[in-house]
Amino acid sequence: MLKDLTTDHYLTMISGLLDLTSGRLCFAQAGHPYPILHAKEGTFHHIGRDSLPIGISQTARFQDHHLQLALGERLILYSDGFSDGAYGQNTALGKKGYSRSLPAFNICTVPLSPIVF
Repeated sequence: MLKDLTTDHYLTMISGLLDLTSGRLCFAQAGHPYPILHAKEGTFHHIGRDSLPIGISQTARFQDHHLQLALGERLILYSDGFSDGAYGQNTALGKKGYSRSLPAFNICTVPLSPIVF
């Protein structure tokens, strides 16, 4: 596929709709890192599927995902710049390093207010 790439312009993104009343979420990814569900009991689950960034292929299709968020659960969205950025010895944190940092979210006790644009 990369040999057929005719542009160096592409982007990753995630787009979704969250019903704040019911907790129902519908989203699609385009090469963006997996959202992470932080469950009430403190566990973390990557949700979604691998997908191509926008601009890589004219025939790419993007699948929608549906999730029911329960009261007290959180959805963690982060930039690929976070996991791909250089840390320490100029090495990327990577998915493994990022996953090791997730338990720090368990200490956040401040309720998060919905952000509405």
